[in-house]
Amino acid sequence: HHHHHRSTKSSGMEESDVHAEVISAAELNALVSRMNGNGSSAAGENNAQSVLAAMERLLRGNGERQEREPAKKEHKFWSTQPVPQFEIKEDTREDGEDVDGPIDPSKTVADVRKEGYDLPPGYEWDEVDVETQEGRDEVFNLLASNYVEDDDEMFRFAYAPEFVSWALQPPGYEKSWHVGIRISCTKTLVALITGIPAEVSANEKRLKVAEINFLCVHKKLRRKNFAPVLIREVTRRINLKDVWQAAYTAGVVLPKPCAKARYWHRSINVKKLVDIRFTQLGRGMSMAETIEHYAMPKKIRVQGLRKMEEKDVPTVTRLLNSYFSKFKLAPVKNEEDVRHWLVPRDEVVYSYVKIDECTGEATDFCSFYNLSSTVIQASSSNGRNAKKNVLLKAAYCYYNVATSENIEDLIQDALILARDNGFDVFNALNVSENDQFLETLKFGIGDGDLHYYLYNWKLRETLAPKDVALVLL
Repeated sequence: HHHHHRSTKSSGMEESDVHAEVISAAELNALVSRMNGNGSSAAGENNAQSVLAAMERLLRGNGERQEREPAKKEHKFWSTQPVPQFEIKEDTREDGEDVDGPIDPSKTVADVRKEGYDLPPGYEWDEVDVETQEGRDEVFNLLASNYVEDDDEMFRFAYAPEFVSWALQPPGYEKSWHVGIRISCTKTLVALITGIPAEVSANEKRLKVAEINFLCVHKKLRRKNFAPVLIREVTRRINLKDVWQAAYTAGVVLPKPCAKARYWHRSINVKKLVDIRFTQLGRGMSMAETIEHYAMPKKIRVQGLRKMEEKDVPTVTRLLNSYFSKFKLAPVKNEEDVRHWLVPRDEVVYSYVKIDECTGEATDFCSFYNLSSTVIQASSSNGRNAKKNVLLKAAYCYYNVATSENIEDLIQDALILARDNGFDVFNALNVSENDQFLETLKFGIGDGDLHYYLYNWKLRETLAPKDVALVLL
């Protein structure tokens, strides 16, 4: 979102002319086949970048590059959209500004245009069918080469095909919301945006929303303004299903965040992180001392904590919804949703529950999902400067509830379980009650914000991280 968040990844969003001159389909096809033949350029040997800083930039969707530019940026695209705008004057308060609600007055499905938006010649809209292996692989291949990476091209999200089908096929998903752009003559997928149906609670008002993710434009088509037309098109398709709000996250600042949060990182496999030369040892600390500093107990401590099973869905659903009711921005999940999002799937999502023996009800729950990244690396040890791709296995804190246990004890166990499942690092946002364990459990703070956005919905006030329980992939 997460990846989410991490939705608006393309920097071409601000330019005005959607019909800008575009690379020819033939040229692009040659480039695609060349790119598929060889990997990305390897990072320089002497690059002393830490893996966590790289991961941080990656998580924020490469926001830094844009944020170094002057803050007076006009949003040629976003100023046309039903989102709260940054105010020029602070002191003018109109009537009704202090109530939540939609920005566009209610439209009906009948008002929505029936044809897709115009694309430049040689390109066509097509939905991507993630029910098929081919469709999942297409998405995987586009994202694997063109999705969010850090500034130094050392580091890129690697969404596995199993992750893609989990992320895009929740209960009630709409195929038409998985929007692709193809080159007409070869049918090569060159751009993508996706929406999934969900329900969120915003200041106790339940909203049907589309959660937007995987906005991705092929590297050779950047600055050609495909992002605005992708956003308009997915919006049109969502509106056709009578849904008028959306939720998304991004590292960049757009009009106008409803909340912002910060990633924190907990090193697990220190030796690997240091060995692949992406994290340095602490000042004056040896490898042994650093490993010792991050060492964790052999076994989990919470009595009765076990892997969640299908039979736990009803009680986990009750536990989560009762917990979510405490927050100003939170998901609303029914049993079907919990079955899809939280019943464990190998290499995708991991969930653990503690059940009260007397009542049979879940009292404690923790979960994390697997969003690994490829580290593109040069090794000159053999003098041949061979490229080798290393997978950095990263666990992302998902939904956690502690009622009979301390949250620190619960997440300490989650860290141990992540380690035992082969994860190298554990990432968490400072949302909900997470700030109660981040420092204690030796997480290090990241260096940039993740912004939360609602489309066509205005909140009275910007929310603090502790008021947010929603986590987007």
